[in-house]
Amino acid sequence: MTDSVIGVFHDSWVDIRELPMSFRNPLGLWMKAVMYKANPRSSAYMKALFAERYPGAKFLETATEAVSAAAAGSSKVVLLYPDSIGLGYSAVERVVARNAPGAIVEVLNGRRRQFPLDRKSRLALRCRRFLEWTMLIECFAGVVLLLATPFLLLFDFMRGKT
Repeated sequence: MTDSVIGVFHDSWVDIRELPMSFRNPLGLWMKAVMYKANPRSSAYMKALFAERYPGAKFLETATEAVSAAAAGSSKVVLLYPDSIGLGYSAVERVVARNAPGAIVEVLNGRRRQFPLDRKSRLALRCRRFLEWTMLIECFAGVVLLLATPFLLLFDFMRGKT
């Protein structure tokens, strides 16, 4: 039954890897920080992981092969996220949903976790991707820490710890 199973890998980090590390490009630094936090796996790693779970199944890289034609004839599509939540995979998910409406769609991420891609998980991934791209939680924690520092210093000074 592995004839009708395909694994789709998309490397959305290619352009970000090539960005120069410069303070003159703050957006590039932001993207590099997001990539560093995501810790994406390589194509070779994901191919080996897919072959381990689905021996003999077809592996597609979106940069080299057309996903829409292959997804149309398959009964199961496995999206291979190089990171934990598939940053940059929204377009691939839409293509698979449009061209393989009857196929079972699952996700196998770089952390070796496998789960079905249903409506509930897509919504949860959308929220997590937003938080990951914007680094909203990290920014909020930084502001809270910055505002709390003078009070903590004053508290330490009053107790004689400074």
